[in-house]
Amino acid sequence: MFSLAEVYELGIRIERNGEKFYRDALKQAWSKPLADMLNRLAEEEVKHVDFFVKRMDGLKQKRENPFLDEMGTSMLKDILETRPFP
Repeated sequence: MFSLAEVYELGIRIERNGEKFYRDALKQAWSKPLADMLNRLAEEEVKHVDFFVKRMDGLKQKRENPFLDEMGTSMLKDILETRPFP
C-alpha cells in the first residue's frame, strides 16, 4: 500500500512524463494547429504537476519506517521511468 505522499509523487512523475511526451511530439509537429494543441497539452501537464506539488507541500506525514518508505518510493520511480504514461 502506498502512502499519500507516494501517491502524490506518482502523480507528479506521471504528469512530468506526459509533459515530456508532448514536448517531444511537438518537435515533430507538421502543422501549426497540431503544434498548438501539443503545446497546450504540455502546459496542462505543468499545471497538474503544480497541483500535486501544492498538495505534497501541505502534507505533514509521520514516517513509521523510513527504510521501507524509501525502498517503496525507489521501486515506484524505477517502474515509472520506463513508461511515458504508466
